[in-house]
Amino acid sequence: ELHLHTDHLNLTCSTFHDVHMIRWRLAIEEFGPTFHSVPGSSNVVADALSRLPITDEELEENPTVTMAAVEAAMSGEFTVDMRVIAAEQKNDKDIGESEEREIAGVLVLVHPKSKKILVPTRLRLRLVQNYHDLLLHPGAATMVITIGQVFYSRGIEPDERKLTDNYLACLKAKHPATRYGKLPPKSVEVCPWFEIADDLIGPYGRKRFRALTIIDTATRLIEILPATDATSMEAAYLMDRYWFARYPRPTRCIHDGGSEFKREFAELQDNYGVERVATMTRNHQANSVIERVHRVIVEKIRTKSINTQDEWANFLNDTMFAMRASNHSMLKVHRLSWHSDVTCWWALPTKQIGKRSINAR
Repeated sequence: ELHLHTDHLNLTCSTFHDVHMIRWRLAIEEFGPTFHSVPGSSNVVADALSRLPITDEELEENPTVTMAAVEAAMSGEFTVDMRVIAAEQKNDKDIGESEEREIAGVLVLVHPKSKKILVPTRLRLRLVQNYHDLLLHPGAATMVITIGQVFYSRGIEPDERKLTDNYLACLKAKHPATRYGKLPPKSVEVCPWFEIADDLIGPYGRKRFRALTIIDTATRLIEILPATDATSMEAAYLMDRYWFARYPRPTRCIHDGGSEFKREFAELQDNYGVERVATMTRNHQANSVIERVHRVIVEKIRTKSINTQDEWANFLNDTMFAMRASNHSMLKVHRLSWHSDVTCWWALPTKQIGKRSINAR
């Protein structure tokens, strides 16, 4: 747990009148600390350290590790395939007789009602470990729902929670009592491909890795793209090539007022007829959807050791796959399902997307 001791009593309060204090508190709360107020006479060490001069030479001699806490143990391939499952199902006496269905060219046993694949007892832990690694260490609740969309097993949930509760990389990289800053309530009109949000994250580490994140605010489809620099030319190039060239043209684009979203980027939006909605920089409330995405990305960064640009690009691809394939608590489905068929939007009831309405345009 993270405990912050301060002699400024107003920093421990949850209500402020100064907008700068509100932003500061909101940014700090993302790390889930517990604030403690101490007298100034008892806080002499912090005062002394804050007055010490720090030069660039000292930072170079003692570099701070900012990229990774633990190297994730990923095998690189999903070792549990349909052929392995079918072979283990025949040897598992606990499954018994059940309906067979052909999936990916292999006959496997499925549950008679839900039609989900039955998981043999010997493959439970192996299946959970592979899902956990490939989805870059999601939480237990996300694991349960994501695996449950395809597989059926009554005893698999305890294995999932046991693995996530004792996985060293998760314990070191994720805070158990993370608190989120309070976001203002607002009504949202959900319409696919109507609005996107984008932002630049980084730089991370001594190599100053950066990435451009773009997300559709309705379907939560996301693109995470490595960026070579923080210029508007680079942001415009990535937006044009990886979003406008692939998906339907949005009506609105939410971004902050940083320099990377001016000049060439603004000209690109105007040429496509996209309305630009600029927000204040370093304000988590203004562009809350993309900031929550950044929180997830940062948590996954701490489970990897990244030293080269190729490793950074591979990590972003793995993270994008994990976020698309994981179950979303609001959508009640993983993001890839929304885009497998365009017509699926009009067949879904409103309650399946968290009681938020859909407007077809």
